[in-house]
Amino acid sequence: MPTAEPISDPPVSTELRLARSLAEREAIYRFRYQIYVQEMGKHLSYADSERQILYDEMDADADHFMVLAAGEVVAAARLNQLGRTPLSDYWRQIYGLQHWQGFRPDCLSISSRLMVASAWRGSAVLAGLLLRLFEHARARGVRFNFLNCAPSLLGFYEQLGYRRYTQGFVDEDVGYRIPMVFITEDANYMRRVRSPFWRLARKLPTSDADSLWFEGCFPNHATHLNKRLLDSEEFWDILEHNLHADPTQGIPLLAGLSEAQAQAFLGSCSLLSCQAGELIIRPGDVGDELFVVLEGVVEIWGGSAARPISLALLGPGELFGEIAFVSRSPRTARVQANTEVKLLILTQALLNKAMKTMPEIVARVLLNLSVVLCDRLRGSTQNWVNAVQAVEGQGHDRH
Repeated sequence: MPTAEPISDPPVSTELRLARSLAEREAIYRFRYQIYVQEMGKHLSYADSERQILYDEMDADADHFMVLAAGEVVAAARLNQLGRTPLSDYWRQIYGLQHWQGFRPDCLSISSRLMVASAWRGSAVLAGLLLRLFEHARARGVRFNFLNCAPSLLGFYEQLGYRRYTQGFVDEDVGYRIPMVFITEDANYMRRVRSPFWRLARKLPTSDADSLWFEGCFPNHATHLNKRLLDSEEFWDILEHNLHADPTQGIPLLAGLSEAQAQAFLGSCSLLSCQAGELIIRPGDVGDELFVVLEGVVEIWGGSAARPISLALLGPGELFGEIAFVSRSPRTARVQANTEVKLLILTQALLNKAMKTMPEIVARVLLNLSVVLCDRLRGSTQNWVNAVQAVEGQGHDRH
């Protein structure tokens, strides 16, 4: 989990380097277990609970980066270069690598397992680790770097310069994920999105050839809007177009805010586009995102996999994911896109950050959220009462 509330750097010196030995790699695997399983509560099929490590088939051929503080791993990341790593058909399909058949395998790489210890989130450790990964990839001739992320981290990776280009997928272990690609030689794009990589990239050989190829190969990628390329007025116009209403009127979460206040708050949010049929949330998934439907329709499902029950259809302005957002508990329902949808994403980390800079606005948003929760609770209670009365009525009829 790379993002969290900003903190000052802990008063301990750190060392960033490639893992040099099996013992160092195993220290990284134990660190992953601590973060994913013990802290985040994820249930992963490949977790070794006896040894308390997380290891998978891509580890053997990867370059493992680690940040050490007082001899302990406090951050780690993994880079696999396709010229060295055999990649399963599953991951080739997820990333759509058939489109890159005209490129040498060693031009392509996959970043994964990026994580930072809770005490170091918001420090300079993450920035240093990311820059080291970028520098290492460029030195090895990597031109495209792939990854997949949770919806809560979409804005973070878009800020770095990663781009969406294909639909999301459901990972059996961690839920809905978004494939993204970073074009390492396109310093101009990094400058436009204000990527922290730009200062280093402009000192290296640059080219827009790969970006031109990418835009030709994925002409619809522009539908996945990167908010970093929009000013607040442009983003507001897009919301009005999608909602067919003023966002302060069309989104209950923004009720009572002025246009300026709403624009300031929405600067903390990300945009996500999903195709019809994409499964966005599953029961049991871990995540703290709150989603607002801007365009299209999603359906909420309860019951079991064998006997699903449709609970609600949600359209523009309506929200879902509020229970996990408020309580940080596992998801309780299944949410699927019935049509192409555009969603606004708000996370706990972004809300906590906004509370420090715009507390009055956040207070109003949380009040509006409580009203939505009360309305839903009232509706659920009434449905339960109606169901009980119907059963009791059937009992009286039999007498």
